[in-house]
Amino acid sequence: MRKWMSGVPIAGAYALSAAAYARLAPEVQPDFSPLLPVRIAAEGPVPRVAVAFLIPTIALGVWLLLAFAVRVRGPVKGIPEWWLNEKSGAASISRFEPTYETILFSVAALFLLMHAVFVAASLGASSWIYQVATIILGLGFIAVGNVMPRVRPNWIVGLRTKRTLSDSSAWTMTHRLLGALMIAAGAIVIILSIVAPRYALISSLVTLLLAFVFAHLFGTRAADARAKTDPA
Repeated sequence: MRKWMSGVPIAGAYALSAAAYARLAPEVQPDFSPLLPVRIAAEGPVPRVAVAFLIPTIALGVWLLLAFAVRVRGPVKGIPEWWLNEKSGAASISRFEPTYETILFSVAALFLLMHAVFVAASLGASSWIYQVATIILGLGFIAVGNVMPRVRPNWIVGLRTKRTLSDSSAWTMTHRLLGALMIAAGAIVIILSIVAPRYALISSLVTLLLAFVFAHLFGTRAADARAKTDPA
């Protein structure tokens, strides 16, 4: 039952579309200015069907793709063997399946959040809706960061580089640091959502990118340092 829970947010996105469809104009002009520090000129109206179904359909496609990917054992022609092999394929997911399902649910919930903001912007919602959305985004960062240290080497989620997938110590240290940095990033997003909401979304992108870069840089360095100090 738990493995199907990640489909709940996607079903919720379609339900939201069904509820809001009649209220949407045939062509709408979403206003995302409350989410951005600068005003971006609109390129033109968006058809109602795109507002209602584009993001949920993308989310469904991603969910189905991940459902297929989790069954791939590897190696597979065309994919580097250091990335997908017998150790990093389907068997690896079973070692942290509850954590994987939590991350998958969080990704699906992010799509639902994006869709809710898109629909709200198309209906001319009040600006506080966007603050709530970015606060929830920050909480999502914290939730994923909390479980990130429990992720084991695999080819689907986490910082999957040649170094981390070939060195279990580098993987462990990198993802412990990544989890802490994601929690910090989530806290920053929440604070900015309250005091400077126009900067919350852009800060989420910047802090998440920096979290990945610094986690890999300092996590692998820490693994190298430990390898040098450990007795042979």
